[in-house]
Amino acid sequence: MSVIQQDLNVTHTEVTILTISLFLLGYVVGPIAFAPFSEFYGRRSVSIIAFGWFVVGTIYYAVSPNIVSLLVFQFLASVGASAPISVVCGLIYTWVFEL
Repeated sequence: MSVIQQDLNVTHTEVTILTISLFLLGYVVGPIAFAPFSEFYGRRSVSIIAFGWFVVGTIYYAVSPNIVSLLVFQFLASVGASAPISVVCGLIYTWVFEL
């Protein structure tokens, strides 16, 4: 029995495996949203907002009282964590060619 199953009284193993699946789903969905926003609003502001989003999602994920909130905040934290995939390459390109 895993720690998630013990702490949150989950009886099905499939539900605990869903945490990894939702993390990967959020990691795929995030760049689709953050890439266009970084073009319109700037890469720095989008990176700061995404990092804050990730931190808040991770804090709520760590203190979630039930499995539903754990799954929701795992997904939201992974969306925030995925912003560097699409934003950081543009930042590096800007730094290299503007110096």
